[in-house]
Amino acid sequence: MKEDKDTPLQPEENELYRVRTQENTEHINSEDLSPNAQRITSETDELNFQPISLDHPLDFKQKSESNAVYSSIIGYAKFTRWYSIIDCLICLIFLISEFYYLVLLIFVPIIGYLAGYHLNKLLLTGYIIYEVIISVIRVLIIPISNFLLFKVLTTMTVIFTFFIVLFLIRFYRHLGKINEEEKQEIHVLLHKRIKSHEIPKKEFN
Repeated sequence: MKEDKDTPLQPEENELYRVRTQENTEHINSEDLSPNAQRITSETDELNFQPISLDHPLDFKQKSESNAVYSSIIGYAKFTRWYSIIDCLICLIFLISEFYYLVLLIFVPIIGYLAGYHLNKLLLTGYIIYEVIISVIRVLIIPISNFLLFKVLTTMTVIFTFFIVLFLIRFYRHLGKINEEEKQEIHVLLHKRIKSHEIPKKEFN
């Protein structure tokens, strides 16, 4: 007698049907792919999605900080050189007082110019010490001077020198952030008179 198509399958038959269907599907997926699909699948399997590792990763923050230090040192060096020239002229104020012999100190600020020119920490230290000592001398002679103009100009000079010393100390600290090779690079930039915004970006190996 012919079996009715609508007769429901038994549980065992259902399970057997499901297993066979699954096996057929896996077989089709693994073997019955078209040549193009097989090629794409093969190429995809060969792809390596490992994270890219650089032997020398670029540290953009470090590069930015390095360029900022270069620009700051160039600015400090130029200012120190210009101020040392003005400082020589400031010593001429002693000529209008009874302490005219102190005008001989006019040659001492030259060490400030040399410090800014050569980026030399030792010379810069000497110039800072000079500025402190000469400021103390000025403070001591202001009360005993008989010349009002000298007192006014010297008082203004002492106040101005206080901020200059702070500036020179910052310059000294920035010089401590660079090595000898970097100092030579900045020295070349100073000699070529390249503007701060034209500084080439430093490459980090």
